[in-house]
Amino acid sequence: MRGHTHVHTLRHSKRRLSVVCLVATTGAIGDAFADLNQLEDALNYYEQAARLRTNSFTTPLFLFKAGNTALELGKSDKALKMFERIDIEFPKSNEAKDIAIYISKARYSN
Repeated sequence: MRGHTHVHTLRHSKRRLSVVCLVATTGAIGDAFADLNQLEDALNYYEQAARLRTNSFTTPLFLFKAGNTALELGKSDKALKMFERIDIEFPKSNEAKDIAIYISKARYSN
């Protein structure tokens, strides 16, 4: 019985690690597209990374990157939603520290 519990724990840990790796990889693909100035593709990958696994570390990080990329693309409404989500759902994250500035920027960039 004890061995069965360990196997279950290992499988669960492996699955969790796989999701974290998938989120990081998806975000890194977004970074690569941003470096190539392919901003539509970068935005798509950042949005995917933010949706894959909600947590207080990667979700606000990729929402922030997506919001800034959306601003660069002139999609201020989309950027505003991302920044507001950080403000509401992840107020203790690093990305939330100056989020009011980004919210204002998105709100008044039209």
